[in-house]
Amino acid sequence: RDELRTMRPGGEWEAAPLPEETEIHKPLALGRMMRAFVDAILNGGPDGEYDATFEDGYRVQATLEAIKQSAEQKRWVEVGI
Repeated sequence: RDELRTMRPGGEWEAAPLPEETEIHKPLALGRMMRAFVDAILNGGPDGEYDATFEDGYRVQATLEAIKQSAEQKRWVEVGI
């Protein structure tokens, strides 16, 4: 099933709200991603509702790099974005 939880430094895990259709307890994220991908191809670009942008990807990569550095250096590393 689809589930999203977040945690801030020093905090506890918290459930993040998801669309109502996730309450049927079936995985929907992959289907939604594939539907958005096909729609973007057919329509010549993303519709913006669920699609990530290049900037979103950049921010994710910067965050992953900071996580890697933090684990290697065993200290907090600021995300450089």
